[in-house]
Amino acid sequence: MDTAARNAVGPLLAAAPAQDWQRQLNGAKDVIATGLRACRLPSGLIHAVVDSGDPALMAEVAKNPNLAAQPESLDRLIDAVVSAPGDGEGPSDVLNALLFTNSVVERIPAVRERLAASGHPAMLEKALPGNQEEDAPWSLRLRRQILSSVQVDPATSGRRRMLAHALARWNVRWARAAVTCSDPAMVRATLAAFGGELSRAEQLRAALSLYEHDGAAALASLGDVALRPETADLVRRVAATDDAEALRRAVAEAEGTAGVLEELYEPDLADRAELLDLRDSLDWPAVLAAVRARPLDAAAAAALTARADCPDEVRDACYATQPLAVAEHTPRPDLRLLTADCVPQGRAEAVRAVIRRALGRDVTGAELLANCRPAVAALAEAGRTREADGPAETAWREFTAGLAKLAEDRLGSDLARWRAARALLADFAGSVPELLDAAAAASGDGAGAWPDADPVPADGVGLPPVDVRTAFQTLLDLASFTTLTALRPLVDGQTAQDMLVTGRWRPEWISWALEPGRTAELRLLAGRPGLHPDEIERLAALDDPEVNAALFFQNHLTSEQRRRMLCGRPFGPARCSPEERTTPVPLHPVLLRRLLDGPYPWQPQDALDCADLRLQHHIMRTVYVIGRIPQLRLMLNVWERHGRHALARLMSEAPICYSTYNESRTTVECLLARPDTDAALAELRAEVTRGESAEGQIAAFRKERRDRAVYVTETHVWQWEALLAEHRRAPFTPDVIGMMQRIPGCPAEISAEKVLFGREAKQYSKLMKGVPAADVLAEYDAGLADRVGENWLGKAIDAGRVTWAEALEHGRPARAVLAQLGKHDHEERGGSELSALVKATVAGDPDAWTLALRMLPDFPGPVAELLRTAATAVR
Repeated sequence: MDTAARNAVGPLLAAAPAQDWQRQLNGAKDVIATGLRACRLPSGLIHAVVDSGDPALMAEVAKNPNLAAQPESLDRLIDAVVSAPGDGEGPSDVLNALLFTNSVVERIPAVRERLAASGHPAMLEKALPGNQEEDAPWSLRLRRQILSSVQVDPATSGRRRMLAHALARWNVRWARAAVTCSDPAMVRATLAAFGGELSRAEQLRAALSLYEHDGAAALASLGDVALRPETADLVRRVAATDDAEALRRAVAEAEGTAGVLEELYEPDLADRAELLDLRDSLDWPAVLAAVRARPLDAAAAAALTARADCPDEVRDACYATQPLAVAEHTPRPDLRLLTADCVPQGRAEAVRAVIRRALGRDVTGAELLANCRPAVAALAEAGRTREADGPAETAWREFTAGLAKLAEDRLGSDLARWRAARALLADFAGSVPELLDAAAAASGDGAGAWPDADPVPADGVGLPPVDVRTAFQTLLDLASFTTLTALRPLVDGQTAQDMLVTGRWRPEWISWALEPGRTAELRLLAGRPGLHPDEIERLAALDDPEVNAALFFQNHLTSEQRRRMLCGRPFGPARCSPEERTTPVPLHPVLLRRLLDGPYPWQPQDALDCADLRLQHHIMRTVYVIGRIPQLRLMLNVWERHGRHALARLMSEAPICYSTYNESRTTVECLLARPDTDAALAELRAEVTRGESAEGQIAAFRKERRDRAVYVTETHVWQWEALLAEHRRAPFTPDVIGMMQRIPGCPAEISAEKVLFGREAKQYSKLMKGVPAADVLAEYDAGLADRVGENWLGKAIDAGRVTWAEALEHGRPARAVLAQLGKHDHEERGGSELSALVKATVAGDPDAWTLALRMLPDFPGPVAELLRTAATAVR
């Protein structure tokens, strides 16, 4: 059976209605087996496979990642797996598939719990190092359960070799699981190698495991093992007296709450969180008393409060001394933590962590505003960038609406109150309403040194916002524009930058900044991320080199705007006389230095013209200008701007000296050699103008030419407006449209067209010319690849030129069409059509299904014909 046939079976099985599959399995087992590891299989089929007890079929089902979404079927499969012991030396094929092939299923907690408790010998491999990543989902508790429940038969050499191999790369993380191992040799080796790194509870448990296997004599052999003094004393007494009860009592105490606390207070003990997870329950009053009397370190507090059964009282007691650790790990971040007392260090960060986890779930926006302490944490978190449609967004809107009312009522337009709010923020321990009430008591005109004043750095970038600045900006974002402009002369340079660069956008900013005397504000605004191209245009119209230097790094700077700045062409008549507007706007020295020294995402068109020859040469060496006309434009611009001698020097330097410039370089060298320089320059200008014109570009696209794919890669400044108008007048051919879509900046109207390249396959050419899909499908094998190695039918369906209904009705052979449907991006769209076709033909008839499956690998016709033939044949 070929690959297409194997890939076709799964989609057909997935389209089947509910039915009894036993007869189909009996009649077409070999065909069905090839389709069990892909697609979402019918539950009835999975149950029939499990009931059959066939290991090969069950192993194929076990490899299907869709099992994770079918819990009932998965449970039945696991029931069958754990009851099959395998060959005694290794896992059964089915269990092997679940454990080592189907990682989706393995990561389901309930599956791991069941398999760990099964006692199946194959589970040893999940408890030992060698096949595990550091983030493997098999916890210490599960690995212990495996090693304690799996019986290692001394006669089973394979498992003995497995254990010996594991010991060779053992570390304490893996060794912890072995203290309960059913193999005493493993326990003894663990103690010998890592006894000193184990907790007291683990040492005692290991000693008890040895005693239960080999009696007191086994304990007598531990004299040279590095045990804790109290453990060593007890082991010696038990070895001498054979008093197992004393050892069992010590184990129970060490594995209980007292032992947990001992481990939590031992900072050098590794894996404390996993050791804590071994305890199903704790004496929480005793734990509370302990942590109140002696605070835990951050890691211990995080592990303890991460437990689902940790009481709020214990969590709050740990939060008082380790707020951030608790805030990040507790499963119940709630309003209590937003108001709880704790040490000052890290409090704001911890409260912000609680807000991120609780808001919109356990805390409302109104509760956050009224109760959160300190206020700076809530305000700073409100100013953090977050997902617009995140789960907390409704609560944030409620918070912001309430804050806006409070700010208007308490601060209003009173500048002294705004200044007082900023001064209080850093150390204020109360809530937001309490903060604003305290600020409202201030009086005066707001003049004087601004709190925590900080000038704008010389490079204009600014300092990273910290909590206090971000919190104050949250308040400023709610102020009226009149209040902001009144505050501007009073605030420090850094706050001014926050207002104009990172604060909420105000449409009035640019008009206000364009007023006389606001040069500093204009330069700040030019560095504000995310300016719209229209806003960039308004600021660039100043033709201020320093403003342009900031605008040059705007994300939404258009290619045309960038090229205009590079060549120094003025944007507008902002504040200069007509004479000054004819003078090129120079590149600011700081901008020039940054562009020459550092990386920049240049585009090939950027090299065509530049006011600075050094920068232009630098761009030319970074990105390559392709095509005769663009290269002639580059050399024409150098000639006109810098003179023929500068161009002549450039002709012998990279990249113009490269072979890719041969044709254009030869042309220019001939022109440079002419005695009439003006005539030569005019001739070059005329050729470039013709080639760059809209008419020239339209003619190039209309012309039948083999190098059309090369033409669209050339460094033209594309005349999109004219090209789009021409396309609307008389549409370009599909191949041309497809080529245009590869050009950056292609208009959305052209990009949206679904096209296929006729040069890649005859099928595409016919479909794009309007040949009915049924005729094309009847003529060409659905399994064929196009000239770029991709299946032609899949691409035709993606482009909307063939529907799944047409493919199922007319595409041939059936196995090739079904194989395409089985691909992830096609299954959902074609599955409903196939299900409808199945329902109308073979439906739940087991004989028809068996026949269809048997015919599928070699059937030459379409899917519809296959199913109808099978349905007719059995009637």
